[in-house]
Amino acid sequence: MLWAGELEIQDVPVNEKLTPAQQEEFEERAAILEFEGGMSREDAEKRALELTLAKIKKAQSEQG
Repeated sequence: MLWAGELEIQDVPVNEKLTPAQQEEFEERAAILEFEGGMSREDAEKRALELTLAKIKKAQSEQG
């Protein structure tokens, strides 16, 4: 499995490190997308990272 920091997503700051909880959420999302969504592992991990980082960005913007 790829670690989130190894993926490059256009217009998404992937250089920030994920906390252990965020990494776990990323891995769970990727697994669901792969096995339940029928995506390839690579595509599932990319999409999971996009979703995880979007959630982080939203939380940060709500904090002010």
